[in-house]
Amino acid sequence: MNANLTIRNSLDALAFLRAANVDGSEPCQIVLGLARTEGETDCWTICGAAVRGDAKIGPFRVEQIVDLAGELDVSAVILAEVGDTMSPSWVDLRDGCATHDVQVIDYLCITATDFISSRAAHENQYEPFDRGELEP
Repeated sequence: MNANLTIRNSLDALAFLRAANVDGSEPCQIVLGLARTEGETDCWTICGAAVRGDAKIGPFRVEQIVDLAGELDVSAVILAEVGDTMSPSWVDLRDGCATHDVQVIDYLCITATDFISSRAAHENQYEPFDRGELEP
């Protein structure tokens, strides 16, 4: 894992969020704005982020993600949700955003002790909604 601005997989995104003090203890939603890393086909660079933290966080919505991507001036994002609330499925968000030319690379659900990568679950990289443990 790395804690810099280069993202190749969900563990890199988690390392970045942990380095930014996202520890899973306070509910919030994060949108990481991404640009393709020059000369790399499987690598992204974080170019901005939007954070929403509130006791009454509602689920992610396609329109919200598209608007945030526009504000961040990016065409790809990783969504992260901290806490027990889960937004609509990654596939629904991914497909809905794609109609607006915004690529949702992954949707991470994070608690203090574990995480779910919706992309990995969807691609059967492990059992659906199997959880990975976070290192302290």
